[in-house]
Amino acid sequence: MQTFNPRRPAMSKEIVAAALTKYSEQFSVSPEALDDIRFNYSTDDNGYTLAKKLEERCGWDIDSEMVVELEEVRSFVEDAHADAVLAWVAEHDIKASLKVGQRVRFKHGFELHEGTIDELATSKRDAACYLIVKDGDENHPNKRRSIVKYECVELIQ
Repeated sequence: MQTFNPRRPAMSKEIVAAALTKYSEQFSVSPEALDDIRFNYSTDDNGYTLAKKLEERCGWDIDSEMVVELEEVRSFVEDAHADAVLAWVAEHDIKASLKVGQRVRFKHGFELHEGTIDELATSKRDAACYLIVKDGDENHPNKRRSIVKYECVELIQ
């Protein structure tokens, strides 16, 4: 498996804080409300789960419009993390070491799989990742592929 030094940026409190600041500017969130969001937000939250936390823990009066607005928090956080990864890729000249068509072994979730690299990911949120067709998924009607970080893939010799 490929190793990078420094390692790929992980989600961090700093990334979340920067994202929440941008969110508060776009949605005109008060400093008090921003503190509530910051204290209660988890990267597992969607708008509904965050709204429920704010209602139960902070006494917010939640409505459906607020749930939709709070759904944006996750997007801001994911974009901020993607920006950090893109900066890491650019700053450290991170490149794929394997090529399309090569057979690989990779960990996805908690399981080890084998498959074939179908292409290099090109979306902002999937920087420095391969799109891999797992063995057995070659004929899936939706062309199912796993998005796997460069550093989580090894060539099958």
